Amino acid sequence: MRRRNSAKVATSAGCLPLLRDLLDPDAGTFPRDRAAALLLALFAQPLTRIAALTMNDLDISGEEVRITLGVHGPVPVPEPFGHVLREHATNRGPRNITANQSSPWLFPGSRPGQHVHSTYLMNQLASNGIHLLGTRLAAIRALVQEMPPAVAAQALGYTSECTEDHAIQAGATWAAYASHRGRARNAWLRSALNRAHPT
Repeated sequence: MRRRNSAKVATSAGCLPLLRDLLDPDAGTFPRDRAAALLLALFAQPLTRIAALTMNDLDISGEEVRITLGVHGPVPVPEPFGHVLREHATNRGPRNITANQSSPWLFPGSRPGQHVHSTYLMNQLASNGIHLLGTRLAAIRALVQEMPPAVAAQALGYTSECTEDHAIQAGATWAAYASHRGRARNAWLRSALNRAHPT
C-alpha cells in the first residue's frame, strides 16, 4: 500500500520525470489530473487550494497563460506547461463537459455548482504514482531558493513565516533581499522546462 503521508521530500531533479509525463498527452492521464499535478509540482499548491480555484483565477485570454495564486497577482505559467492548463480549462472534463462550461470552478465536481473535492484529487494523483507531499515540499523549497521568501509567499499564497521556514530548511539565505527586489526570478522553472522538454 502506498504511504501517502510520508514526510520524505522529493528533489527537484526527482520531479523531472513527473514534469515530462505531464507534458505527454499520451501518458494516459486525464487533462484535469495533469493540470492539478502541474500546479502541485511547479507552484507548490496544496490540493485543497487547487480544488477551490475558479476560472477567474486563470487567464487564458492572451498568448501567455497566467494564474493567480496569491496577493502578488497573476503569475505566468511557462510553456509548454501553460498549454496543459489551457487544455484542461477548455473542457474541464473528463465528465459533464457540457455542464462544466458554465461552472465557475476550474476543477468542477460531480455535483452542480460545487468544485471537486480535494480528497478525490488526492486519490486520483496518488493512483498515478505521484508522491503528493514530497512533490509539493520539493517545489516550494526549490522556489524559495530562487526568489526571496517574502516574494514567494505573495506569489504562491503562503505566509511569509512558512516560506522563510522552508528557505531555512533548504539552506537559502536572503540577507541581501533589497538588491533582489523587483527582479526575483524563478530559474528552477526555466531549468525544469529545459530539462523536461528539451528542444
